[in-house]
Amino acid sequence: MTTKAEKKLNLLADFTPSTPEAWRDAAEKLLKGRPFEKVMLTRTYDNITLQPIYHLENPSVTLEEYPGFFPFTRGAKASGNSGIGWDIVQMPVAGNPAQINASLKDGLKNGQNTIAFDLKNVVVDDWQKKDWAQVFKDIQWQNNPLFLDCPNQGVAVAGALETLAKKQKIDLSNLSGLIGNDPCYHLLTYGRSIRPLPRLYDETAHLIRWSLDKAPALQVLRVNGEHYHNAGGSVVQELAFTVSSAVSHLRALLDLGITINEIAPRIRFSFALGGDFFTQIAKLRAARRIWAQIVAAFDGDENSQQMRIHARTGFWNKTVTDPYVNMLRTTTEAFSGIVGGCNSLQIDAFDALFREPDALSQRIARNLHEILKTETHLDKVIDPAGGSTFVETMTDDLAEEAWQLFQDVEAQGGFFKALETNFIQETVAATAAEKKQNLGKRKDLLIGSNIYPNPNEILPQAGNSKQLRAANTSKNGANHLAVKPLPLERGAAMFEALRYKTSDWEKNNGSALTAYLANAGPLKQHKARADFSAGFLQVAGIKTVYPSGENDPALLAKAALESQAAVVVLCSTDDSYPEIVPAFMKEFRAKNSESMVLLAGYPKDKIDEFRSQGIDDFIHIRANVYEVLAEILKRTGVM
Repeated sequence: MTTKAEKKLNLLADFTPSTPEAWRDAAEKLLKGRPFEKVMLTRTYDNITLQPIYHLENPSVTLEEYPGFFPFTRGAKASGNSGIGWDIVQMPVAGNPAQINASLKDGLKNGQNTIAFDLKNVVVDDWQKKDWAQVFKDIQWQNNPLFLDCPNQGVAVAGALETLAKKQKIDLSNLSGLIGNDPCYHLLTYGRSIRPLPRLYDETAHLIRWSLDKAPALQVLRVNGEHYHNAGGSVVQELAFTVSSAVSHLRALLDLGITINEIAPRIRFSFALGGDFFTQIAKLRAARRIWAQIVAAFDGDENSQQMRIHARTGFWNKTVTDPYVNMLRTTTEAFSGIVGGCNSLQIDAFDALFREPDALSQRIARNLHEILKTETHLDKVIDPAGGSTFVETMTDDLAEEAWQLFQDVEAQGGFFKALETNFIQETVAATAAEKKQNLGKRKDLLIGSNIYPNPNEILPQAGNSKQLRAANTSKNGANHLAVKPLPLERGAAMFEALRYKTSDWEKNNGSALTAYLANAGPLKQHKARADFSAGFLQVAGIKTVYPSGENDPALLAKAALESQAAVVVLCSTDDSYPEIVPAFMKEFRAKNSESMVLLAGYPKDKIDEFRSQGIDDFIHIRANVYEVLAEILKRTGVM
């Protein structure tokens, strides 16, 4: 009699295993002659080639590493964040002590586990003892990690905390978290160091010694890589330039007599999280690997080799138009940051770009942490991406490319020399320009901005920048380092500018800017291109009139003239255009030489001929949507 165990299927034995070669053969058949490398391979902004499928035979994949072991790619602890989770960082939107206190108490009551607030817009020396007491009123602040964003006021903050701790009889040695002293913040943000670099490093050295003596579990030096991401830089650039700045800090502090094992554990790195899910996971893993190798080269011990990472949802892909989509973006970004092994995480509210986030948007951002923790159970898994051949390969590729770029910076004399020669700024700017081109051509997509805009949206009143940049408190002075700053960029900003121009034009003129779709022929002949053209024009907020088709070019031109539209789009097929365009344009231009006429499609062999007949431009899948729409708005007097 056959037992149940003997009847159990053995799938590996019963089916012939597939191979990468067999899969490629099948894929090439489906491509029907189109080149495999051109269709199936993807190039990143760092010139890394992404394969369509990854398998264990990939030679670059290394699976021998374990969490908690050098070079800590898979995390600093053998147990990962299991049972610990990550520090939930959420900044109060208001700046006076009473408001900060109220916001902190609300956050701590509803899931936040850090004492976090932003002091970039506050002169800490102006705060009195009573102000600090008010901030921490009725809060057991020694029981939660700190996250104080104070780029160039770390010494004043440390002094204020020590004074308050003495008054409240709190043992500073219990404190953990970060006093976010950042010597490069003003330099990268505004182009001038707030104080001479030697003085900034003296202050940082003082903070490290204070931490060693008073609060050994507290980090007091923040190395912020968000600048490069938010300026439009690539992942490799963010990694390389962040690490390069950290190495400059190490050298300066070592020269001041502090040891590597005193410096490195007191650094918190910050990285922005973008929308490319797997790449962002690999970025944090590659960062730990690179930093471990660097600190080892400085003879740092195992504890010093472990990178402490803060992650924050980035700004490059966030939008003012259709802002609720930002909630979806921050969800995937937070997910990737946690899977990548961040130690602390800040999720910005979806509306932070254009207004002070309200209680609802703050609550949504905070609850996202809780969903990822308590419902998704991401705090229960050690290195959830480990073993994925795609993520492991991407980690290797990013680490290798970032290391090479880091060495290029070193060859130029280090981080500050590379800033002074504009190498860093120009490298980031070149990537940002490429990204904008790809957004214009819709190779890269931002939902609600360069594709699928909401034509009925009431645009929010933009203008608040507090969430993006602090006040510039730097002053000109002798020995202050001056460089070209890194601009804060957003991919959607150029499209939003078009939307706001057409919105203002509508308010001022009492009617919307309208395009008439001159649909030639029956529905099946014009519909695809008419639909495409309507979506294309809506990116700039241009409304469309969408009539039924007309076979007679003369009647088609008559209807277009009667619409009195400033923009007309002729929609049909390439095969029908040679007959339609000459007749239509002759009738239309005889009575209207001002309106802009565009053709839906791009019949290559007829472009010059159609332009000579009065066609102004072409709407098609390879067009730069931003450039075409900007020209329309210029020609119609909207901008």
